[in-house]
Amino acid sequence: MKKIFLIASILIIVFAGVYTFVKMSASLEAKAAGFAKNKKVQLISIGNKSFLGDIEIEQIRINGNKTPEYAKIQVSNDKKGFLLGDFTSEETKGYTFKNLQSVKLQPHTGPDEQLERSHKGKESDQIYALSLADNISIQEVTISYRHLGISHQETISIGL
Repeated sequence: MKKIFLIASILIIVFAGVYTFVKMSASLEAKAAGFAKNKKVQLISIGNKSFLGDIEIEQIRINGNKTPEYAKIQVSNDKKGFLLGDFTSEETKGYTFKNLQSVKLQPHTGPDEQLERSHKGKESDQIYALSLADNISIQEVTISYRHLGISHQETISIGL
């Protein structure tokens, strides 16, 4: 009986430790990459800096608690890069825009890691960016996401 209690206690402690580690270490890397139209259009480079598990974007909020009029994830590569501008124009041909929930950010795709890989002459399989547009200036973006089944939030201040 003591062995069972000891094993159960150890498992609970290990599970609590892993859960706490995952909860405290944000896996999403997000950086403002550009803006247009008086900050009504924003491009935010995003990626998964974790070595384990995909990230699923659940929701985007701007300037507190407002849902942006347009929110898509661009999936691209180092050579092509991202489009910043009118996401509904002819310019978008050749660029891939996907719904937030349809993209899972693969491990080792954080913008810093991708830049480092690029400097070493290695190509990245995929790079990701949030394309956001609204009728008001976007000053702050809050990204709600799941990593390893645990909910997280990341807030990016766009600045002046």
